[in-house]
Amino acid sequence: MQRMSQNKTFHQGLCRPVQWAARAILAALLFQGCATYKPQVKKSVPTAGPAAASPEYTFFLAGGWGHTDPEKPAESLTRLESELAAAGTNSELLLLGDMISEEPGNRERDSALLGEQLDLLRRFQGRTTLIPGNNEWKEFSARKRKWVEDYMEERDTALKMQLVGECPIEYRDINDRLAIILVDSKWFISNWSRVEHINEACVVMDTRKRFAEELDGYINDAQGKNLIIAMHHPLFSNGKYAGKETLGSHMRPAPVIGTMIHATADLGAFSPDRLISRRYNYLRILVSALAQKSDRAVVVSAHEESLQYLRSESIHQIISGSLGRATATHRS
Repeated sequence: MQRMSQNKTFHQGLCRPVQWAARAILAALLFQGCATYKPQVKKSVPTAGPAAASPEYTFFLAGGWGHTDPEKPAESLTRLESELAAAGTNSELLLLGDMISEEPGNRERDSALLGEQLDLLRRFQGRTTLIPGNNEWKEFSARKRKWVEDYMEERDTALKMQLVGECPIEYRDINDRLAIILVDSKWFISNWSRVEHINEACVVMDTRKRFAEELDGYINDAQGKNLIIAMHHPLFSNGKYAGKETLGSHMRPAPVIGTMIHATADLGAFSPDRLISRRYNYLRILVSALAQKSDRAVVVSAHEESLQYLRSESIHQIISGSLGRATATHRS
């Protein structure tokens, strides 16, 4: 018995350093690989100098208005209002989705949010384009999603506003050197068997293959021009939908368990809003492959609640972040 007790003590003594080493390694990995709220810049990226001339056309990007707190207006809203008021006619505000609340059927809150947006635009001389996001499709009904368009059109009698409506993709030449493609990415990544009246209003584009053909044609039409592809869901990201989580999230509900939950979510791709989910990944591959035809393509998106600029080969990705919330990022 004494020998057994000594052996047990000996093995426990060996285990303690191993346990501490494992904890230290886990802590180092978490601290090194976790997302933060600090700005992260690649050191080799050159700093752009002042523009040689005033821009021919200016875009303002905004998303996530539906996540704002009615009791505490975000500072970003005030800044956006002042920027829009000072802008000229050769400018455009792209509302990149999630412009209404997340709660299904909350017409009172949604009407208030859309009214705020219309009030903001009264002093804006440029054009406004509204692109659907997750919140606009929150009721899984194409007819109910159209409520947003109907509301804006009824009250928008003087504003220059374009709504991405019946068909999930639209093309517009802005001038001789600039074109824009507007994409309803939530339409593409949704499980159509769960969405009522899907493709009812756009019978000419009722398959993803037909969408791909239309996108390919529009990119060919824009050859020789700067091309903006505006869609709610980004092609690339270093945010939470790409699996970048803070150390605190790894600790909830308990250390290790939180990390396992995030790892399982990444591997299983249970949420359609994560970049690696099946239909979302298909969209990313499709748009990336076709956009390679243009050496001047810029994709502008929202979805993530963090401001990001990323580049992959010839494609530039700008993520506007959210007017109402902020989440952390981790530069890969």
